[in-house]
Amino acid sequence: MTLGDAIMTDAEKAQGMLAIVRGVYTGGTTIIGPGWTVYEEMAALALRSDVDGMVRRFHDYKRSAHGMGVQKRLEVFGRKTLASESRRFMAIARAA
Repeated sequence: MTLGDAIMTDAEKAQGMLAIVRGVYTGGTTIIGPGWTVYEEMAALALRSDVDGMVRRFHDYKRSAHGMGVQKRLEVFGRKTLASESRRFMAIARAA
């Protein structure tokens, strides 16, 4: 199912949202370094189809000091960040 379809299940939304976080993570693994647990946390929430929990964690991390530091490092190297992917992430979360 895609965003253009009439209805997305929470499980489909969670997988789409996780794919966005995975893209940020895999695109910046060498820059982010160890200790970035957001992907694992999101994967656990996605397994439970917890879309609301994923949205909360996404926003909490973006606002955290660690999240802002990671964002700055990724931006320096021209990589995707959670902030740059926020619109796509939220479009999936809000899909019908």
